[in-house]
Amino acid sequence: MSKVEFKRGEASQSKKVTIKQERQYHESSSTTASHQNGHQEIKMETSFGSGGMQNKWETSGTNGSAGNSVTRSILKERISDKSEIEVGSMLPRIAVAHTGTGRLSGGYSGAGTRNLAILTDAEYFGLSPDISNKATEMFLASTGRESTTLHSLNDRLALYMARIQQLESENQKVYENWNAVSKATFSSDSDKYTEYTDQLLSLRSSIDQAFASKAEVEAQKLVLEADLRNYRFRLNEIESNHLQLSKYKATLTESRSEVGKLQARFEQLTANLDTFCRDNDSGWNDIRKKNEEWGRMIKNCITLKQQGHARMDELMTFVHDVQEQMVMKLEKKTHVEHQQSSAELKDDLAQAIRDINIEYDMISEQARKETEKWYQLKFLEAKQMAERKKTDWKFPHAKADQFKREIETVCADITIGEREVHELEKRVRMSNEEFTRLKLRHKEELFEHETKMRHMLEERQRMAVMLQSILDTIQVHDAEMAIYRTMLEGEERRIGIITTKKRQIQRQNTMAITTMAYYKTKGENVRIKFCDLLGKYIVLENISNPAQDQHIGGWQIHREVDNQPKIDYTIPANVVLTPGETIKVYSTDHGLDDVEPDALTADHLDTWGAGTHINTILLNKDGVEMASHVQSPERSHDSSTMSLLAD
Repeated sequence: MSKVEFKRGEASQSKKVTIKQERQYHESSSTTASHQNGHQEIKMETSFGSGGMQNKWETSGTNGSAGNSVTRSILKERISDKSEIEVGSMLPRIAVAHTGTGRLSGGYSGAGTRNLAILTDAEYFGLSPDISNKATEMFLASTGRESTTLHSLNDRLALYMARIQQLESENQKVYENWNAVSKATFSSDSDKYTEYTDQLLSLRSSIDQAFASKAEVEAQKLVLEADLRNYRFRLNEIESNHLQLSKYKATLTESRSEVGKLQARFEQLTANLDTFCRDNDSGWNDIRKKNEEWGRMIKNCITLKQQGHARMDELMTFVHDVQEQMVMKLEKKTHVEHQQSSAELKDDLAQAIRDINIEYDMISEQARKETEKWYQLKFLEAKQMAERKKTDWKFPHAKADQFKREIETVCADITIGEREVHELEKRVRMSNEEFTRLKLRHKEELFEHETKMRHMLEERQRMAVMLQSILDTIQVHDAEMAIYRTMLEGEERRIGIITTKKRQIQRQNTMAITTMAYYKTKGENVRIKFCDLLGKYIVLENISNPAQDQHIGGWQIHREVDNQPKIDYTIPANVVLTPGETIKVYSTDHGLDDVEPDALTADHLDTWGAGTHINTILLNKDGVEMASHVQSPERSHDSSTMSLLAD
């Protein structure tokens, strides 16, 4: 239980009045009253229980005198079992002791106790005991009327203390520091003001750190959104590949229809070939028949020739026989007439023999010529017939060769078409498998990134709600503290307590909530993808379309941060960015452990700078701007006025 004592003195007569009001939450209650002349002490005890509110008064007093003085006891306020705050005479003139569970749902629990004790010493000059008794009765009557107001004030104070217990760890630290400062008994008000200012600054710094972490979360959100856009772009590429695959399928269908047409043409040509083969076979049969006829004719010619030779032999035999007969006749005749005219007959016989030989030669020559002529005619006729048959046979053979060549060409085209069809089917199958695999992988990655973004958004929302709750709580408690101070001052003025010295210190704290906005412009081939808010690194990315290597050796990074000196950095030579590749340029004091092996470090550059207005430009060797990155703040102000009443 804590108490506040008031003493008032006058020159003629002294009177000491002590008012003690105890508010307890238990079942028992009692009321008593007594007084004495001279020095009088009044004790009032108010009890709350199931039967309602009861007051208990105890009075005692003696006469005396003392100087006019006003004193106040030390405020002792126990927040919890582990923290206790003692405030000296500089703090508000109210003392509250609170233990137990406090007030719940607008009422008080039976296990808690809240005591409020006010002890007042007053010394009046020139007053008799009767007048003192009347003053006591009047004071008791006025105190009865004031008890309701004090009860309401105590209720509101209890509610205030219950809400104080719900403050976050920062408020707890503030109260602990306040307790430490109260126990240290500052020598001057300036030290207390400085300590309280430091505590507020620490709170503001923690809030600023929270908002900085919020800005980092927003930056990570932007990076994730960029990754999400990249994945969506890749998904669109996959869908375009799927459309191209559909075109390939349509082309494959057309190729299959053409292959079907070629197969129908092949079947037609095969049927024609069969027809021509049958015609060719019939032609060959005709040729064989003609050859057989020609063989028979040749055999007949040979037979006729043999018969001619036989006839010639018979003719020669006949001529020889006739000649021999004639010779024999002539010999006989010559033998008969030999003697008659041997000389004449010899000449006639020789002449006859010569004539017979000449006639025989003529007949033989004529028969030979006729036979040769007949054989030549037959041979020419057979030869012409053979040539005619050969010519007739060459046409279907040439046509068959032509059909064979056409069939071979069609077979080659069919083979090529089947090979292309197999290749297209293989490509379609591989494309389908790749599309399915990429689709599943991108779905998983997209789901994972969406989950991360959702968690980050939830964390960001939670942090924003927590920070807003802390700010609202601070503002509400500041307002409540001002209200309670005003109420307590009014109550003090109403009961006639004069404050010798009052000093009010107001401090205006303005908190700037900064939200970084990013604007990326002019990044056709190389862009500035990200700039760290704390100035640790800068990320460059190759976004050339069509994809090609970018030689950025000798390029410059020009950076302007608020009103700070400009920062220039030249990229080392032989630095090449492949399509889609990113590279980080760290400062020397980046303080990070996981640095990429291919990253660059800006020598003699401690930091890239951190501020509110940041402009980063990428220049090529000719000084032409290739990419830019702008960071600008949007400020919103929230003002809160905190008051402190001190002695």
